[in-house]
Amino acid sequence: MELLKDFTEQFWKNFIKSRLGKRFITIEEIQKDLDDWVESYNKERPHQGKKCCGRTPMQTFIDGLKIVQEKVLENYRKPTEERNMN
Repeated sequence: MELLKDFTEQFWKNFIKSRLGKRFITIEEIQKDLDDWVESYNKERPHQGKKCCGRTPMQTFIDGLKIVQEKVLENYRKPTEERNMN
């Protein structure tokens, strides 16, 4: 739970820092700006993690899913007795 809290705090800190001095008139403007920023945050900037090798957060997530899927399939193919031991 602490990791989620740290991530959330970092996310909002980055968002607010990048928007200092920007003025919004309507809630719709704020929502549009937030949506655009989240898109950029996830798909354009390099991930800040040490082992992410310059990939974007979305690419890191997608690559991680592939690894998890491979592990699940690998485990599923094992005989039942062997799966229960892990």
